[in-house]
Amino acid sequence: MLTLLLRFVNSVSKILQLKDMHIDVAIIIKKYLIAYLKNDRENGINLALDSSKKLVVEIDLELKFHEKHIIRRKTHFDENVNDEITHLARDSFSY
Repeated sequence: MLTLLLRFVNSVSKILQLKDMHIDVAIIIKKYLIAYLKNDRENGINLALDSSKKLVVEIDLELKFHEKHIIRRKTHFDENVNDEITHLARDSFSY
C-alpha cells in the first residue's frame, strides 16, 4: 500500500519536473494528486486490512489485533480511580 503511494507521488513529481510542463497541466495533475490522497486517506486502511487478511490466510497465520490500549493518567485526591479510557487498536488508524 505504501509502495503504491510512493510510486504515484514519484511519478507525479517526475511529470511536474519536465522542462516543457505547462501551468494548466500542472494544476490538473496537482488536483488529481490531492483527490488520490484524499481517497487513500479515507479508504486506505480498509484496503490495507483486506490485503493483510488475504496474506494471513495464504500464509496460515493467526489474525490478531491487540484489543485494548489503556491510557493512565495521574489521579488527584478528588477523582475516581477507576476512570480508564480504552481504545481499540484498529480505531487508532482511522481519522
